[in-house]
Amino acid sequence: MASVVSPGLSAPNPLPSPDLTRLDRAGTAEALVPTIARLQEALPADEAAAAIDSALATGRSLYSHGRSCEAIDLARAALSQARRTPGSPRIYRALAACGILCADSFDVVSAIEFHAQALRLATHESEAVELAQAWNNIGLALALAGSPAMAARAYSRAIEASQAVEGPCYVRFAGSANRANTLFHLGAYEEGLKVALRAVDELTPEFATRERHAVILLHRNLVHLLVAVGRVAEAGERVAQLVALAEQADSPRASIAAATARAAYELAIGQEDVALTRLDQALNKARQSPAHLRDALVCLIRAEELVGSPERALA
Repeated sequence: MASVVSPGLSAPNPLPSPDLTRLDRAGTAEALVPTIARLQEALPADEAAAAIDSALATGRSLYSHGRSCEAIDLARAALSQARRTPGSPRIYRALAACGILCADSFDVVSAIEFHAQALRLATHESEAVELAQAWNNIGLALALAGSPAMAARAYSRAIEASQAVEGPCYVRFAGSANRANTLFHLGAYEEGLKVALRAVDELTPEFATRERHAVILLHRNLVHLLVAVGRVAEAGERVAQLVALAEQADSPRASIAAATARAAYELAIGQEDVALTRLDQALNKARQSPAHLRDALVCLIRAEELVGSPERALA
């Protein structure tokens, strides 16, 4: 299922109009041609920084709408520009963006290659936060590849690397939230809930404002884990918060995360028909975006098994 990504796709302002999320794939590719070409030129330092930030923000926007594959060339161009300034922190952000977008487009091999580059660079430069972010992103790629046990190990490495950082640390929050999710998929519900609650402790108002989708995924994880350990009333409280956050986010990823968690809670309180209808609707929405499809399918299969319809789960 979807995981909390590093800030690699964060940036203040996306590219100016047209709104790429409203264009089809061919239109988006055409609109990005001049920007990609400019990023491959030798730019003055201030222009280069602004161009990289804007490109990564646009990549984030496409990612949030399940169109990661359309942003990969843009992210690669941003990385090429960042590398013109050795020692720039934007190299890490661009490497993270390339890896996250590749993983979300099911090119896990390329994703791990990008994150391994960040891992080697962070090790060489003794950058604890960047090292932790690289491990977190490797975990994301492994999770998308269907290897939750390996992903859990990578997230543990991220948490361990971040212990050198005093005070609030976003990557420690992200690593904990993601490890909780993989533990849920491994059936380690009690341990997963403990890790998820540690992520809650790491969450600051600044993180919540900056990375709203990460908060949505944490609430989703908590709902699934609370239901799994029988703390259904607490799960209901989290569902209410999750639905409100997803409505504010207005993105397909947020909507699907909220729908799957809400359905898990509805199944737990006996509203089976409501839950299955909600999951069917989420699946129909996810079909428009392959990156979301796996989450919706996994939840629907589990729901069919829980209500005693294994034949539908296998269909």
